[in-house]
Amino acid sequence: MSRVAIIPGSFDPLTTGHYSLVLRASRLFDRVTVLVCQNFEKSYTFTSEERLEIVRAAFSDIPNVTAEIHSGWLYEYLNAHKPCVLVKGVRNERDFTYERDMAYFNFDKSGVETLLLPSELTENDTSSTKVRALLEQSGDWKALIPQNAQKTVEKFYAGK
Repeated sequence: MSRVAIIPGSFDPLTTGHYSLVLRASRLFDRVTVLVCQNFEKSYTFTSEERLEIVRAAFSDIPNVTAEIHSGWLYEYLNAHKPCVLVKGVRNERDFTYERDMAYFNFDKSGVETLLLPSELTENDTSSTKVRALLEQSGDWKALIPQNAQKTVEKFYAGK
C-alpha cells in the first residue's frame, strides 16, 4: 500500500516555508498531493488556477509531488482519497493550537490522521502575507519564494 500525504493550504502564494514542508513530506511519503484550497472567507491576490500553476512550477522536479484544486470541505476530499495522512506545518504556538483543533475536526469527519511538522527554524518568520506585502511595495520577495516558482509569481503578479 502506498503512503499518501495531503498538504492543504491557500498558497497565496506558495512560500519557501510551504516548499520546505512539502519537500520534507516527499521524503516521508510515497506520494504527496499539494491541495490548493479555496476559503470563501478570504480574498486572494492570485486566482485558484494561478496558485495551482505556482505550486506545480515549484515542484516540477519532484516526481512524487502533485497538485490539485479543491473548493469544498477538506474532510470531503479526505474521505474521497483514503487512505491518506493530512500533513500541516506549524511555526508557533498559535499555529499549533489552530492546527490541533482542525485535526480533531477533520478526524471526526473523515477518520484521517493529521501529522503536524514544526517549521524549520529558518522558515519561522515566512508567510504568504509577508510575500504579498513585499510584492505590493516592490520589495525583495524572491528569497521567500521557491526558485522554480519565481517566474510564475512574477508573470501573474504583473497583471494585478
